[in-house]
Amino acid sequence: TKLAEARTLELTDDNWQIIEELLPVLRSLKCATTALCGESEVLISMVYPVTATLLSKHLKLVPKESNKVTEFKTAVSESLRRCLEPAALHRTGKAALISSLLDPRHKHLKFIDAPVRMAVREKLDELLSNLLQNNDNIAGVGPHTSTLEVEAANSTVKKFRTECDKHIAMATLFGDDYYMEKASVQTELENYILEPCIPPDQDPLEWWRVNENCYRKLARLAKAYLCIPATSVPAERVFSAAGLIVNRLRSRLSLEHVGMLTFLNKNLTMFF
Repeated sequence: TKLAEARTLELTDDNWQIIEELLPVLRSLKCATTALCGESEVLISMVYPVTATLLSKHLKLVPKESNKVTEFKTAVSESLRRCLEPAALHRTGKAALISSLLDPRHKHLKFIDAPVRMAVREKLDELLSNLLQNNDNIAGVGPHTSTLEVEAANSTVKKFRTECDKHIAMATLFGDDYYMEKASVQTELENYILEPCIPPDQDPLEWWRVNENCYRKLARLAKAYLCIPATSVPAERVFSAAGLIVNRLRSRLSLEHVGMLTFLNKNLTMFF
């Protein structure tokens, strides 16, 4: 670089002042990126809580800050609101909000407005009802099912003769869910919401492991939703050369299949 060009690239005192004022905002954005870019933690349930915290706390306009900082905060805030629409009712069925309700760290949903909060709970209640209905459909009685049930009943009668064995057979056949089903469907979500939230730094998967038997239907939904990643790839891989070198890129194909496809691509013309 020529000396004249280098001088034009030098930062002025005003530039350094702006950078210094932007540092707290950039630091909060870095923390948000770190919270959403892991591979082994529950991430999708963090999207809306992290966004709401940024908007309400770290990107909040301060009267004494410079115009540049105000412009930067405004641009980032508008971008987040436009992409995520935290106040939109049509977003209540999205996986990110359902996952937040299924995450014991964020199930209070304080980061969204009351109408959206109620709509998310209603959507989760609907998912629970659909889950129960699907189970009933799978266990529905048809001609073939009736035959199997008769055969199973006959074999059970032949095997268990005594009164004690009869109780064991009935308990094994029907299980606890047979008589607890309706009560659990009506109260499981309410009891779960009334549970105290755990700190943000604790593992929600460990909480579900301990409490799975208390909320069996919700646990099934939690397994389905909390495994979803927040981003397609960890964010540090997009901006970090070291991340590209050290970390293996996430792909839908395993290394074994990539090797086989590469081999076929290079050698297929030898045989055809």
